[in-house]
Amino acid sequence: MANIGIDITPLCTPNPGGIGSCLYETLRALERVGTEHRLFLYGTSRPYVPFSDEHAEFPWPTRIDESAGSNLLWMQTGLLPMLLADAVDLFWGTRNTLPIRGRFQKVVTIHDFWYHFYPSQQPLPNLVLNALVTRSAVRHADLVAAISYATAADARRLFALPESRVSVVQLGVDAMRFHPSPDDEVAAVRERLGLSRPFLLAMDVYNARKNFEETLRAFAALPAGLRAGLDLVALGRPRRTARPVRLEALAAELGIAASLKLPGDVAYADLPAVYTAASALVFPSVYEGFGMPLLEAMACGCPVVTSSVSSLPEVAGEAALLVDPSAPAALAAAIERVLTGEALAVRLREAGFERAASFTWERTAEGMLRVFDEVLHSA
Repeated sequence: MANIGIDITPLCTPNPGGIGSCLYETLRALERVGTEHRLFLYGTSRPYVPFSDEHAEFPWPTRIDESAGSNLLWMQTGLLPMLLADAVDLFWGTRNTLPIRGRFQKVVTIHDFWYHFYPSQQPLPNLVLNALVTRSAVRHADLVAAISYATAADARRLFALPESRVSVVQLGVDAMRFHPSPDDEVAAVRERLGLSRPFLLAMDVYNARKNFEETLRAFAALPAGLRAGLDLVALGRPRRTARPVRLEALAAELGIAASLKLPGDVAYADLPAVYTAASALVFPSVYEGFGMPLLEAMACGCPVVTSSVSSLPEVAGEAALLVDPSAPAALAAAIERVLTGEALAVRLREAGFERAASFTWERTAEGMLRVFDEVLHSA
């Protein structure tokens, strides 16, 4: 039995993004599967239930330092006395960061290396800071827990890590939330978002590495008759990026502006109904640490067309159509196959249900417990 400290700063805001919501689900799963270890949670404010104003309650001691300013600075200063007071044997950095000091064992979860593979995603100061923080965490970790085999391979290659210092703990999908929505819920969300026609769905479209410009080109390349009764629903909000994504101008240039719907960020509670209503999720991202939208869509019965690169093939398995993300003609052909091939759409839905069901948060929690035990036993 050991004392294990867990960084919960990703949950110290009501809108924690993907990393925070994944941490929340993992902690809930740890509560369900149970452990003989004593867990301690550390943050800079009370944790939130993701995408809500409700504070999260966990069954373990939670240490909050509300005097902290920057989470990154607190990680190297204010956190250490708290860890020493609780006699922590192992600390889990849940978001690419770790305290440098302290003689306890250290595990860090690495979600991705966007700063290396797609530096145009953020302004230069963010890029440099993320690179430095991640490099420090990898260097000081006794073990790196990567969220996909692709990310694990990247970690080994970028930092010359031996196999023994990297483990893979894949993420899960919440089947209680993500499942086909009832017709009345779908109809209500359609009305609320103004979606009266069949539509293709795209996610996080202002993030340049999601490659939505190629989705627009592929949509424009669909046969005119097929495209005439179809919309392209693009979720997300503009970002401060080094290379702005100008969607409306490109859509106008391609002659598809009337079919492009930009509702912004939809409520998290509405996502299952949006997935359920969509004719297909089109997700030709050029780089992903994991690819959570694939599993969410599959769990809701939405056929998926995605990229043949990065972590996406390992998440999709045989339950999606995989295409070269740099080839809009191939992407258009895959979309057309899904829209016109009823048997293919049915097969993708059925395979998607099965695929999504194999990625559970309980499996993620058990994977992290195995990682903790591996590090503790090697000390």
